[in-house]
Amino acid sequence: FAPNVYSLSTAVNDTLHGSTTGDGDYNYLSNVQLTASANYGYHFTQWNDGNVNNPRTVTLTQDTAFTAQFAPNAYSLSTAMDDTLHGNVGGAGDYNYLSQHTINATANYGYHFTQWSDGDTNNPRTVTLTQDTAFTALFAPNVYSLSTAVNDTLLGTVSAGGVYEYLDSATVEAQCTAAHYHFVSWSNGVRDNPYTFTMRQDTLLTAVFAIDTHRVQLAVSEEGFGHAEGDGLFTYGMPCTVTATAEAGYHFVQWSNGERDNPLTLTVVQDTLLTAQFIADVTPDICMVSVQEEHNVVVWNKANDTNIASYSLYRESNTAGDYDLVAHFSYDSLSLWTDTTSRPMTRSYRYRLTATDRYGYESEPSTIHKTMHLTISQGIGGRWNLVWTEYWGADYTTYVIYRGTSPTDIEQIDELPAGGNTTYTDEHAPGGAVYYQVGVVMSNECSPTAKAYAISRSNMATNNTVGVPAVREMEPGRITVLGQTLVVEGLHGETVRLYDLLGRLLHTEHDGGSGRVVLQAPSTGTYLLHVEGYKARKVVVLH
Repeated sequence: FAPNVYSLSTAVNDTLHGSTTGDGDYNYLSNVQLTASANYGYHFTQWNDGNVNNPRTVTLTQDTAFTAQFAPNAYSLSTAMDDTLHGNVGGAGDYNYLSQHTINATANYGYHFTQWSDGDTNNPRTVTLTQDTAFTALFAPNVYSLSTAVNDTLLGTVSAGGVYEYLDSATVEAQCTAAHYHFVSWSNGVRDNPYTFTMRQDTLLTAVFAIDTHRVQLAVSEEGFGHAEGDGLFTYGMPCTVTATAEAGYHFVQWSNGERDNPLTLTVVQDTLLTAQFIADVTPDICMVSVQEEHNVVVWNKANDTNIASYSLYRESNTAGDYDLVAHFSYDSLSLWTDTTSRPMTRSYRYRLTATDRYGYESEPSTIHKTMHLTISQGIGGRWNLVWTEYWGADYTTYVIYRGTSPTDIEQIDELPAGGNTTYTDEHAPGGAVYYQVGVVMSNECSPTAKAYAISRSNMATNNTVGVPAVREMEPGRITVLGQTLVVEGLHGETVRLYDLLGRLLHTEHDGGSGRVVLQAPSTGTYLLHVEGYKARKVVVLH
Protein backbone atom coordinates (compact mmCIF):
# COMPACT_ATOMS: atom_id res chain seq x y z
CA PHE A 1 0.00 0.00 0.00
CA ALA A 2 0.94 3.58 -0.43
CA PRO A 3 -0.49 6.75 1.31
CA ASN A 4 -3.06 8.76 -0.54
CA VAL A 5 -2.15 12.18 -1.73
CA TYR A 6 -4.34 15.06 -0.63
CA SER A 7 -4.48 18.72 -1.68
CA LEU A 8 -3.76 21.54 0.82
CA SER A 9 -4.82 24.97 -0.48
CA THR A 10 -4.48 28.41 1.22
CA ALA A 11 -6.06 31.78 0.53
CA VAL A 12 -6.45 35.27 2.07
CA ASN A 13 -9.61 37.27 2.72
CA ASP A 14 -8.12 40.15 0.67
CA THR A 15 -5.06 39.84 -1.45
CA LEU A 16 -4.19 43.49 -0.59
CA HIS A 17 -4.00 42.56 3.05
CA GLY A 18 -1.39 39.78 2.91
CA SER A 19 -0.33 36.32 1.60
CA THR A 20 0.05 32.70 2.73
CA THR A 21 2.52 29.82 2.21
CA GLY A 22 2.27 26.03 2.67
CA ASP A 23 -0.36 24.99 0.08
CA GLY A 24 0.33 21.97 -2.18
CA ASP A 25 -0.29 18.12 -2.50
CA TYR A 26 0.84 16.04 0.44
CA ASN A 27 0.62 12.34 1.52
CA TYR A 28 -1.95 11.26 3.95
CA LEU A 29 -0.96 12.16 7.54
CA SER A 30 1.74 14.52 6.40
CA ASN A 31 2.42 17.46 8.79
CA VAL A 32 2.46 20.75 6.88
CA GLN A 33 3.30 24.27 8.23
CA LEU A 34 1.06 27.11 7.10
CA THR A 35 2.21 30.77 7.37
CA ALA A 36 0.15 33.99 6.94
CA SER A 37 2.17 37.14 6.14
CA ALA A 38 0.40 40.52 6.49
CA ASN A 39 1.11 43.42 4.14
CA TYR A 40 2.06 46.90 5.59
CA GLY A 41 -0.79 48.39 7.41
CA TYR A 42 -2.49 45.07 8.17
CA HIS A 43 -2.19 42.23 10.64
CA PHE A 44 -3.24 38.55 10.77
CA THR A 45 -6.25 37.87 12.95
CA GLN A 46 -7.13 34.13 12.47
CA TRP A 47 -7.70 31.26 10.04
CA ASN A 48 -11.06 30.53 8.76
CA ASP A 49 -11.47 27.65 11.22
CA GLY A 50 -10.89 30.06 14.10
CA ASN A 51 -7.33 29.01 14.79
CA VAL A 52 -5.20 32.02 15.63
CA ASN A 53 -1.79 30.34 15.46
CA ASN A 54 0.52 31.75 12.87
CA PRO A 55 2.44 29.91 11.69
CA ARG A 56 0.45 26.71 12.33
CA THR A 57 1.09 22.94 11.59
CA VAL A 58 -1.71 20.83 10.20
CA THR A 59 -1.83 16.93 9.65
CA LEU A 60 -3.33 16.24 6.30
CA THR A 61 -6.12 13.62 6.27
CA GLN A 62 -8.09 14.92 3.30
CA ASP A 63 -8.16 17.68 0.79
CA THR A 64 -8.13 20.78 2.96
CA ALA A 65 -8.44 24.58 2.37
CA PHE A 66 -7.47 27.32 4.79
CA THR A 67 -8.13 31.06 4.47
CA ALA A 68 -6.02 33.56 6.39
CA GLN A 69 -8.03 36.49 7.86
CA PHE A 70 -6.31 39.92 7.91
CA ALA A 71 -7.49 43.28 9.38
CA PRO A 72 -6.15 46.81 8.96
CA ASN A 73 -3.90 48.17 11.71
CA ALA A 74 -5.27 50.94 14.02
CA TYR A 75 -3.11 54.08 14.17
CA SER A 76 -3.30 57.10 16.56
CA LEU A 77 -4.20 60.52 15.16
CA SER A 78 -3.35 63.17 17.82
CA THR A 79 -3.79 66.93 17.66
CA ALA A 80 -2.45 69.79 19.83
CA MET A 81 -2.20 73.65 20.04
CA ASP A 82 0.91 75.76 20.30
CA ASP A 83 -0.79 77.53 23.27
CA THR A 84 -4.03 76.49 24.91
CA LEU A 85 -4.89 80.19 25.36
CA HIS A 86 -4.86 80.72 21.62
CA GLY A 87 -7.47 78.18 20.53
CA ASN A 88 -8.45 74.49 20.36
CA VAL A 89 -8.36 71.61 17.82
CA GLY A 90 -10.63 68.66 16.97
CA GLY A 91 -10.45 65.29 15.09
CA ALA A 92 -8.01 63.29 17.26
CA GLY A 93 -8.54 59.52 17.83
CA ASP A 94 -7.48 55.92 16.85
CA TYR A 95 -8.33 55.03 13.26
CA ASN A 96 -7.74 52.15 10.73
CA TYR A 97 -4.95 52.19 8.24
CA LEU A 98 -5.75 54.29 5.13
CA SER A 99 -8.88 55.70 6.67
CA GLN A 100 -9.50 59.43 6.00
CA HIS A 101 -10.30 61.83 8.80
CA THR A 102 -10.87 65.59 9.21
CA ILE A 103 -9.02 67.71 11.73
CA ASN A 104 -9.82 71.38 12.46
CA ALA A 105 -8.40 74.28 14.49
CA THR A 106 -10.64 76.91 16.15
CA ALA A 107 -8.98 80.16 17.30
CA ASN A 108 -9.97 81.89 20.55
CA TYR A 109 -11.02 85.59 20.46
CA GLY A 110 -8.05 87.74 19.55
CA TYR A 111 -6.18 84.99 17.68
CA HIS A 112 -6.24 83.35 14.26
CA PHE A 113 -5.03 80.00 12.84
CA THR A 114 -1.86 80.20 10.71
CA GLN A 115 -0.83 76.59 9.83
CA TRP A 116 -0.32 73.04 11.03
CA SER A 117 3.03 71.89 12.27
CA ASP A 118 3.79 70.25 8.87
CA GLY A 119 3.28 73.57 7.09
CA ASP A 120 -0.16 72.78 5.72
CA THR A 121 -2.46 75.83 5.96
CA ASN A 122 -5.77 74.09 5.18
CA ASN A 123 -8.29 74.33 7.96
CA PRO A 124 -10.17 72.11 8.21
CA ARG A 125 -8.01 69.45 6.47
CA THR A 126 -8.46 65.75 5.58
CA VAL A 127 -5.66 63.27 6.35
CA THR A 128 -5.22 59.57 5.28
CA LEU A 129 -3.81 57.58 8.17
CA THR A 130 -0.81 55.37 7.39
CA GLN A 131 0.91 55.46 10.77
CA ASP A 132 0.68 57.07 14.18
CA THR A 133 0.47 60.75 13.38
CA ALA A 134 0.50 64.03 15.43
CA PHE A 135 -0.46 67.51 14.23
CA THR A 136 -0.01 70.81 16.13
CA ALA A 137 -2.16 73.81 15.22
CA LEU A 138 -0.24 77.09 15.17
CA PHE A 139 -2.03 80.36 16.09
CA ALA A 140 -1.00 84.03 16.04
CA PRO A 141 -2.52 87.09 17.74
CA ASN A 142 -4.78 89.31 15.67
CA VAL A 143 -3.55 92.78 14.70
CA TYR A 144 -5.81 95.73 15.58
CA SER A 145 -5.76 99.36 14.54
CA LEU A 146 -5.74 102.25 17.06
CA SER A 147 -7.06 105.56 15.67
CA THR A 148 -7.19 108.90 17.57
CA ALA A 149 -9.07 112.18 17.11
CA VAL A 150 -10.10 115.36 19.01
CA ASN A 151 -13.58 116.84 19.36
CA ASP A 152 -12.25 120.22 18.17
CA THR A 153 -8.89 120.60 16.48
CA LEU A 154 -8.66 124.22 17.70
CA LEU A 155 -8.60 123.10 21.32
CA GLY A 156 -5.81 120.52 21.43
CA THR A 157 -3.94 117.56 20.00
CA VAL A 158 -3.64 113.87 20.74
CA SER A 159 -0.81 111.39 20.18
CA ALA A 160 -1.08 109.40 16.95
CA GLY A 161 -2.49 105.88 16.84
CA GLY A 162 -0.92 102.77 15.35
CA VAL A 163 -1.16 98.99 14.86
CA TYR A 164 -1.03 96.63 17.83
CA GLU A 165 -1.30 92.88 18.39
CA TYR A 166 -4.06 91.52 20.56
CA LEU A 167 -3.35 92.18 24.29
CA ASP A 168 -0.54 94.59 23.52
CA SER A 169 -0.40 97.64 25.80
CA ALA A 170 -1.18 100.97 24.09
CA THR A 171 -0.89 104.52 25.48
CA VAL A 172 -2.56 107.69 24.22
CA GLU A 173 -2.12 111.21 25.57
CA ALA A 174 -4.12 114.39 24.95
CA GLN A 175 -2.60 117.87 25.09
CA CYS A 176 -4.87 120.91 25.53
CA THR A 177 -3.47 123.90 23.62
CA ALA A 178 -6.30 126.45 24.03
CA ALA A 179 -6.27 128.83 26.99
CA HIS A 180 -9.04 128.28 29.55
CA TYR A 181 -9.93 124.87 28.19
CA HIS A 182 -9.12 121.47 29.65
CA PHE A 183 -9.17 117.78 28.79
CA VAL A 184 -12.40 116.16 30.00
CA SER A 185 -12.27 112.50 28.97
CA TRP A 186 -11.86 110.08 26.12
CA SER A 187 -14.87 109.12 24.04
CA ASN A 188 -15.21 105.89 26.05
CA GLY A 189 -15.68 107.89 29.26
CA VAL A 190 -12.20 107.27 30.69
CA ARG A 191 -10.68 110.41 32.29
CA ASP A 192 -7.07 109.14 32.60
CA ASN A 193 -4.55 111.20 30.68
CA PRO A 194 -2.18 109.66 29.63
CA TYR A 195 -4.41 106.61 29.18
CA THR A 196 -2.85 103.13 28.98
CA PHE A 197 -5.03 100.18 28.00
CA THR A 198 -4.90 96.67 26.43
CA MET A 199 -5.74 96.32 22.75
CA ARG A 200 -8.59 93.86 22.16
CA GLN A 201 -10.20 95.24 18.99
CA ASP A 202 -9.97 98.00 16.41
CA THR A 203 -10.30 101.17 18.50
CA LEU A 204 -11.10 104.82 17.84
CA LEU A 205 -10.49 107.17 20.77
CA THR A 206 -11.55 110.82 20.64
CA ALA A 207 -10.12 113.30 23.14
CA VAL A 208 -12.89 115.55 24.47
CA PHE A 209 -11.91 119.10 25.48
CA ALA A 210 -14.21 121.60 27.19
CA ILE A 211 -14.04 125.16 28.48
CA ASP A 212 -12.86 125.47 32.09
CA THR A 213 -15.44 125.55 34.85
CA HIS A 214 -14.92 127.27 38.17
CA ARG A 215 -16.80 127.13 41.43
CA VAL A 216 -18.04 130.25 43.17
CA GLN A 217 -18.51 129.60 46.87
CA LEU A 218 -20.17 131.99 49.27
CA ALA A 219 -19.80 132.49 53.00
CA VAL A 220 -20.84 135.05 55.59
CA SER A 221 -18.68 136.88 58.10
CA GLU A 222 -20.84 135.84 61.05
CA GLU A 223 -23.59 133.25 61.24
CA GLY A 224 -26.94 134.83 61.94
CA PHE A 225 -25.98 138.23 60.50
CA GLY A 226 -27.25 137.44 57.02
CA HIS A 227 -26.96 135.07 54.10
CA ALA A 228 -25.62 135.09 50.54
CA GLU A 229 -26.86 133.37 47.41
CA GLY A 230 -25.79 132.94 43.80
CA ASP A 231 -23.01 130.36 44.23
CA GLY A 232 -22.47 127.43 41.86
CA LEU A 233 -20.40 126.16 38.94
CA PHE A 234 -19.77 128.55 36.07
CA THR A 235 -17.89 128.27 32.78
CA TYR A 236 -14.88 130.51 32.28
CA GLY A 237 -15.84 134.08 31.44
CA MET A 238 -19.47 133.63 32.45
CA PRO A 239 -21.08 136.37 34.58
CA CYS A 240 -22.14 135.41 38.08
CA THR A 241 -24.43 137.56 40.22
CA VAL A 242 -24.28 137.12 43.98
CA THR A 243 -26.57 138.77 46.49
CA ALA A 244 -26.12 139.39 50.22
CA THR A 245 -29.21 139.74 52.39
CA ALA A 246 -28.85 141.00 55.95
CA GLU A 247 -30.97 139.79 58.81
CA ALA A 248 -32.93 142.30 60.87
CA GLY A 249 -30.59 144.49 62.92
CA TYR A 250 -27.64 144.06 60.55
CA HIS A 251 -26.52 145.44 57.22
CA PHE A 252 -24.20 144.34 54.43
CA VAL A 253 -20.97 146.34 54.11
CA GLN A 254 -18.80 144.64 51.51
CA TRP A 255 -17.56 141.41 49.95
CA SER A 256 -14.22 139.93 50.92
CA ASN A 257 -12.73 141.17 47.62
CA GLY A 258 -13.46 144.75 48.65
CA GLU A 259 -16.43 145.21 46.32
CA ARG A 260 -19.45 146.93 47.86
CA ASP A 261 -22.00 146.44 45.07
CA ASN A 262 -24.95 144.35 46.15
CA PRO A 263 -26.00 142.51 44.09
CA LEU A 264 -22.49 142.04 42.71
CA THR A 265 -21.89 140.74 39.20
CA LEU A 266 -18.44 139.32 38.53
CA THR A 267 -16.85 137.55 35.60
CA VAL A 268 -15.77 134.05 36.64
CA VAL A 269 -12.12 133.36 35.72
CA GLN A 270 -11.06 131.11 38.62
CA ASP A 271 -12.37 129.26 41.64
CA THR A 272 -13.64 131.98 43.95
CA LEU A 273 -14.60 132.17 47.60
CA LEU A 274 -16.54 135.31 48.48
CA THR A 275 -17.47 136.22 52.02
CA ALA A 276 -20.33 138.62 52.58
CA GLN A 277 -19.42 140.89 55.45
CA PHE A 278 -22.20 142.11 57.70
CA ILE A 279 -22.08 144.31 60.79
CA ALA A 280 -24.68 145.22 63.35
CA ASP A 281 -26.79 148.30 62.69
CA VAL A 282 -25.99 151.32 64.83
CA THR A 283 -28.67 153.85 65.69
CA PRO A 284 -26.89 156.98 66.88
CA ASP A 285 -28.33 158.88 69.79
CA ILE A 286 -28.62 162.62 70.30
CA CYS A 287 -28.35 163.08 74.01
CA MET A 288 -29.90 166.54 74.05
CA VAL A 289 -30.12 169.95 72.39
CA SER A 290 -29.82 173.03 74.56
CA VAL A 291 -29.46 176.78 74.10
CA GLN A 292 -26.12 178.23 75.08
CA GLU A 293 -24.90 181.75 74.36
CA GLU A 294 -27.60 182.60 71.85
CA HIS A 295 -27.21 179.38 69.80
CA ASN A 296 -28.33 175.78 69.93
CA VAL A 297 -25.79 173.27 71.19
CA VAL A 298 -26.24 169.63 70.11
CA VAL A 299 -24.75 166.93 72.34
CA TRP A 300 -24.67 163.26 71.36
CA ASN A 301 -23.36 160.04 72.84
CA LYS A 302 -20.72 158.16 70.88
CA ALA A 303 -21.49 154.50 70.30
CA ASN A 304 -18.75 152.15 71.45
CA ASP A 305 -18.27 150.69 67.98
CA THR A 306 -14.96 150.68 66.10
CA ASN A 307 -16.83 150.39 62.81
CA ILE A 308 -18.21 153.93 63.06
CA ALA A 309 -16.17 156.41 61.05
CA SER A 310 -18.22 159.58 61.33
CA TYR A 311 -21.45 161.25 62.37
CA SER A 312 -23.71 163.50 60.32
CA LEU A 313 -26.08 166.03 61.87
CA TYR A 314 -29.24 167.11 60.08
CA ARG A 315 -31.57 170.02 60.84
CA GLU A 316 -35.12 170.40 59.63
CA SER A 317 -35.39 172.92 56.83
CA ASN A 318 -38.23 175.35 56.32
CA THR A 319 -40.18 172.43 54.79
CA ALA A 320 -41.70 170.10 57.37
CA GLY A 321 -40.02 166.67 57.36
CA ASP A 322 -37.19 167.79 55.09
CA TYR A 323 -33.77 167.75 56.76
CA ASP A 324 -30.56 169.41 55.58
CA LEU A 325 -27.08 168.25 56.43
CA VAL A 326 -25.58 170.94 58.64
CA ALA A 327 -22.48 169.30 60.08
CA HIS A 328 -20.28 166.24 59.64
CA PHE A 329 -17.85 164.92 62.28
CA SER A 330 -15.21 162.24 62.45
CA TYR A 331 -15.71 159.64 65.15
CA ASP A 332 -12.84 161.14 67.15
CA SER A 333 -14.33 164.63 67.13
CA LEU A 334 -15.88 166.18 70.20
CA SER A 335 -19.50 165.03 70.41
CA LEU A 336 -20.77 168.55 70.97
CA TRP A 337 -21.55 171.10 68.27
CA THR A 338 -22.77 174.69 68.32
CA ASP A 339 -25.22 175.58 65.58
CA THR A 340 -24.04 179.14 64.95
CA THR A 341 -26.70 179.69 62.29
CA SER A 342 -29.55 178.86 64.67
CA ARG A 343 -31.79 181.59 66.12
CA PRO A 344 -33.34 180.08 69.26
CA MET A 345 -34.72 183.49 70.29
CA THR A 346 -36.99 183.27 67.24
CA ARG A 347 -38.07 179.63 66.93
CA SER A 348 -37.51 176.04 67.96
CA TYR A 349 -35.43 173.58 65.86
CA ARG A 350 -35.48 169.87 65.13
CA TYR A 351 -32.31 167.81 64.75
CA ARG A 352 -31.47 164.20 64.00
CA LEU A 353 -28.17 162.31 63.78
CA THR A 354 -26.81 159.49 61.60
CA ALA A 355 -23.66 157.40 61.86
CA THR A 356 -21.60 156.34 58.86
CA ASP A 357 -19.47 153.21 59.22
CA ARG A 358 -16.01 152.75 57.79
CA TYR A 359 -17.56 151.07 54.75
CA GLY A 360 -19.59 154.14 53.82
CA TYR A 361 -22.96 152.86 55.06
CA GLU A 362 -25.06 155.59 56.65
CA SER A 363 -27.40 154.46 59.41
CA GLU A 364 -31.03 155.24 59.87
CA PRO A 365 -31.47 158.64 61.57
CA SER A 366 -31.76 158.92 65.31
CA THR A 367 -34.79 159.99 67.25
CA ILE A 368 -35.66 163.62 66.43
CA HIS A 369 -34.79 166.14 69.12
CA LYS A 370 -36.72 169.40 69.12
CA THR A 371 -35.68 172.39 71.22
CA MET A 372 -38.00 174.34 73.48
CA HIS A 373 -38.99 177.84 72.45
CA LEU A 374 -39.93 180.11 75.35
CA THR A 375 -42.07 183.25 75.03
CA ILE A 376 -43.05 185.80 77.68
CA SER A 377 -46.11 187.97 78.08
CA GLN A 378 -47.20 190.34 80.86
CA GLY A 379 -49.94 189.20 83.18
CA ILE A 380 -52.10 191.02 85.73
CA GLY A 381 -50.51 192.87 88.60
CA GLY A 382 -46.87 192.62 87.59
CA ARG A 383 -46.99 188.93 86.87
CA TRP A 384 -45.21 187.43 83.87
CA ASN A 385 -46.67 184.51 81.87
CA LEU A 386 -44.29 181.97 80.30
CA VAL A 387 -45.32 179.67 77.42
CA TRP A 388 -42.98 177.17 75.77
CA THR A 389 -43.02 174.28 73.35
CA GLU A 390 -42.31 170.79 74.61
CA TYR A 391 -38.90 169.23 74.28
CA TRP A 392 -38.87 166.18 71.97
CA GLY A 393 -36.48 163.25 71.82
CA ALA A 394 -35.51 162.39 75.41
CA ASP A 395 -37.07 161.11 78.60
CA TYR A 396 -37.60 163.67 81.34
CA THR A 397 -40.05 164.20 84.20
CA THR A 398 -39.46 167.74 85.41
CA TYR A 399 -39.42 171.29 84.05
CA VAL A 400 -37.19 173.79 85.88
CA ILE A 401 -38.02 177.50 85.82
CA TYR A 402 -35.12 179.94 85.95
CA ARG A 403 -35.25 183.70 86.57
CA GLY A 404 -32.80 186.52 86.96
CA THR A 405 -32.42 190.26 86.64
CA SER A 406 -29.69 189.88 84.02
CA PRO A 407 -28.73 187.13 81.56
CA THR A 408 -25.76 186.17 83.74
CA ASP A 409 -27.39 185.80 87.16
CA ILE A 410 -30.43 183.60 86.55
CA GLU A 411 -31.24 180.88 89.07
CA GLN A 412 -33.90 178.27 89.65
CA ILE A 413 -37.14 179.57 91.15
CA ASP A 414 -39.52 176.63 90.66
CA GLU A 415 -40.17 173.18 89.25
CA LEU A 416 -43.22 171.55 87.72
CA PRO A 417 -43.92 168.08 86.39
CA ALA A 418 -43.52 167.45 82.71
CA GLY A 419 -46.21 165.81 80.64
CA GLY A 420 -48.34 168.54 79.13
CA ASN A 421 -47.38 171.43 81.41
CA THR A 422 -45.96 174.08 79.09
CA THR A 423 -47.10 177.27 80.81
CA TYR A 424 -46.04 179.05 83.95
CA THR A 425 -47.00 182.36 85.66
CA ASP A 426 -44.43 184.10 87.83
CA GLU A 427 -46.58 185.68 90.57
CA HIS A 428 -43.67 187.14 92.50
CA ALA A 429 -41.55 188.67 89.79
CA PRO A 430 -39.33 191.56 90.87
CA GLY A 431 -39.82 194.92 89.31
CA GLY A 432 -37.76 196.06 86.37
CA ALA A 433 -36.05 193.82 83.87
CA VAL A 434 -36.38 190.07 84.37
CA TYR A 435 -34.96 187.19 82.37
CA TYR A 436 -36.41 183.66 82.17
CA GLN A 437 -35.33 180.22 80.94
CA VAL A 438 -37.02 176.82 81.09
CA GLY A 439 -35.01 173.66 81.51
CA VAL A 440 -35.77 169.92 81.43
CA VAL A 441 -33.87 167.50 83.64
CA MET A 442 -32.71 164.65 81.43
CA SER A 443 -33.08 161.09 82.68
CA ASN A 444 -29.67 160.26 81.19
CA GLU A 445 -26.66 162.50 81.66
CA CYS A 446 -24.56 163.53 78.65
CA SER A 447 -20.77 163.67 78.98
CA PRO A 448 -19.05 164.72 75.75
CA THR A 449 -16.29 166.32 77.83
CA ALA A 450 -15.28 166.37 81.46
CA LYS A 451 -18.26 168.62 81.92
CA ALA A 452 -21.54 166.75 82.29
CA TYR A 453 -24.73 167.98 80.64
CA ALA A 454 -27.93 167.07 82.47
CA ILE A 455 -30.34 169.92 81.72
CA SER A 456 -31.52 171.15 78.35
CA ARG A 457 -32.39 174.83 78.40
CA SER A 458 -34.68 176.91 76.27
CA ASN A 459 -33.89 180.27 74.82
CA MET A 460 -33.82 183.20 77.22
CA ALA A 461 -36.99 185.33 77.30
CA THR A 462 -37.08 188.78 78.92
CA ASN A 463 -39.28 191.82 79.37
CA ASN A 464 -36.22 193.98 78.65
CA THR A 465 -36.20 194.43 74.90
CA VAL A 466 -33.07 196.47 75.18
CA GLY A 467 -31.29 193.55 76.68
CA VAL A 468 -32.27 191.13 73.93
CA PRO A 469 -29.25 190.54 71.76
CA ALA A 470 -29.77 191.98 68.31
CA VAL A 471 -29.85 189.59 65.41
CA ARG A 472 -29.82 191.94 62.45
CA GLU A 473 -29.31 191.67 58.75
CA MET A 474 -25.89 192.93 57.71
CA GLU A 475 -26.00 195.96 55.43
CA PRO A 476 -25.03 195.41 51.78
CA GLY A 477 -21.49 196.29 50.80
CA ARG A 478 -19.87 195.45 54.15
CA ILE A 479 -18.47 192.15 52.86
CA THR A 480 -16.09 192.08 49.90
CA VAL A 481 -14.75 188.86 48.26
CA LEU A 482 -11.37 189.30 46.54
CA GLY A 483 -10.30 185.90 45.26
CA GLN A 484 -9.95 183.84 48.46
CA THR A 485 -9.68 186.95 50.63
CA LEU A 486 -12.75 188.05 52.56
CA VAL A 487 -12.90 191.65 53.84
CA VAL A 488 -15.51 192.74 56.43
CA GLU A 489 -15.81 196.47 57.12
CA GLY A 490 -17.79 198.79 59.38
CA LEU A 491 -17.02 196.83 62.55
CA HIS A 492 -17.13 198.18 66.10
CA GLY A 493 -15.21 195.61 68.10
CA GLU A 494 -17.26 192.55 66.92
CA THR A 495 -15.82 189.08 66.42
CA VAL A 496 -15.99 187.58 62.91
CA ARG A 497 -16.08 183.81 62.39
CA LEU A 498 -15.77 181.77 59.17
CA TYR A 499 -17.47 178.33 58.93
CA ASP A 500 -17.78 175.71 56.22
CA LEU A 501 -21.23 174.42 55.26
CA LEU A 502 -20.87 171.55 57.74
CA GLY A 503 -20.63 174.10 60.56
CA ARG A 504 -16.92 173.58 61.22
CA LEU A 505 -15.17 176.73 62.45
CA LEU A 506 -12.34 177.58 60.10
CA HIS A 507 -11.13 180.98 61.31
CA THR A 508 -11.87 183.60 64.02
CA GLU A 509 -10.80 187.25 63.90
CA HIS A 510 -11.65 190.08 66.32
CA ASP A 511 -11.87 193.68 65.31
CA GLY A 512 -9.18 195.38 67.35
CA GLY A 513 -10.43 198.90 66.67
CA SER A 514 -9.60 199.31 63.00
CA GLY A 515 -13.22 198.63 62.02
CA ARG A 516 -11.98 196.14 59.43
CA VAL A 517 -11.21 192.36 59.49
CA VAL A 518 -9.51 190.36 56.72
CA LEU A 519 -10.03 186.55 56.52
CA GLN A 520 -8.52 184.02 54.17
CA ALA A 521 -10.72 181.20 52.75
CA PRO A 522 -8.81 177.88 52.40
CA SER A 523 -10.06 177.18 48.85
CA THR A 524 -12.86 177.88 46.43
CA GLY A 525 -16.35 176.99 47.64
CA THR A 526 -19.27 178.24 49.71
CA TYR A 527 -18.84 179.39 53.33
CA LEU A 528 -20.82 180.91 56.18
CA LEU A 529 -19.54 184.24 57.51
CA HIS A 530 -20.88 185.23 60.95
CA VAL A 531 -20.41 188.70 62.41
CA GLU A 532 -21.33 188.89 66.07
CA GLY A 533 -24.80 190.41 66.44
CA TYR A 534 -25.81 189.75 62.82
CA LYS A 535 -27.30 186.91 60.88
CA ALA A 536 -24.77 184.63 59.19
CA ARG A 537 -24.19 185.32 55.50
CA LYS A 538 -23.30 182.86 52.73
CA VAL A 539 -20.25 183.87 50.73
CA VAL A 540 -19.02 182.16 47.55
CA VAL A 541 -15.31 182.01 46.68
CA LEU A 542 -14.93 181.34 42.97
CA HIS A 543 -11.16 181.55 42.43
